[in-house]
Amino acid sequence: MEKKLFNNALDYWKKEEEELEKIKDNCLKDLFYIEKREKKVKESLKKLLERKR
Repeated sequence: MEKKLFNNALDYWKKEEEELEKIKDNCLKDLFYIEKREKKVKESLKKLLERKR
Protein backbone atom coordinates (compact mmCIF):
# COMPACT_ATOMS: atom_id res chain seq x y z
CA MET A 1 0.00 0.00 0.00
CA GLU A 2 2.70 2.48 1.02
CA LYS A 3 4.78 1.57 -2.03
CA LYS A 4 1.77 2.15 -4.31
CA LEU A 5 1.21 5.60 -2.78
CA PHE A 6 4.88 6.41 -3.25
CA ASN A 7 4.81 5.29 -6.90
CA ASN A 8 1.64 7.31 -7.55
CA ALA A 9 3.22 10.41 -6.03
CA LEU A 10 6.39 9.83 -8.01
CA ASP A 11 4.43 9.50 -11.26
CA TYR A 12 2.46 12.65 -10.45
CA TRP A 13 5.58 14.74 -9.82
CA LYS A 14 7.34 13.39 -12.90
CA LYS A 15 4.33 14.47 -15.00
CA GLU A 16 4.36 17.88 -13.28
CA GLU A 17 8.05 18.24 -14.07
CA GLU A 18 7.44 17.37 -17.74
CA GLU A 19 4.60 19.89 -17.92
CA LEU A 20 6.81 22.60 -16.41
CA GLU A 21 9.51 21.84 -18.98
CA LYS A 22 6.96 22.31 -21.77
CA ILE A 23 5.85 25.62 -20.26
CA LYS A 24 9.48 26.72 -19.92
CA ASP A 25 10.19 25.83 -23.55
CA ASN A 26 7.16 27.81 -24.69
CA CYS A 27 8.24 30.80 -22.60
CA LEU A 28 11.71 30.70 -24.12
CA LYS A 29 10.19 30.59 -27.61
CA ASP A 30 7.96 33.54 -26.73
CA LEU A 31 10.90 35.46 -25.31
CA PHE A 32 12.92 34.84 -28.47
CA TYR A 33 10.01 36.07 -30.61
CA ILE A 34 9.55 39.17 -28.42
CA GLU A 35 13.25 40.04 -28.55
CA LYS A 36 13.32 39.56 -32.32
CA ARG A 37 10.26 41.77 -32.75
CA GLU A 38 11.63 44.40 -30.35
CA LYS A 39 14.83 44.60 -32.40
CA LYS A 40 12.83 45.03 -35.60
CA VAL A 41 10.72 47.82 -34.04
CA LYS A 42 13.81 49.64 -32.74
CA GLU A 43 15.47 49.44 -36.16
CA SER A 44 12.33 50.75 -37.85
CA LEU A 45 12.05 53.64 -35.39
CA LYS A 46 15.70 54.49 -35.91
CA LYS A 47 15.26 54.56 -39.71
CA LEU A 48 12.13 56.66 -39.38
CA LEU A 49 13.88 59.18 -37.13
CA GLU A 50 16.82 59.38 -39.53
CA ARG A 51 14.47 60.16 -42.42
CA LYS A 52 12.81 62.89 -40.41
CA ARG A 53 16.11 64.79 -40.09
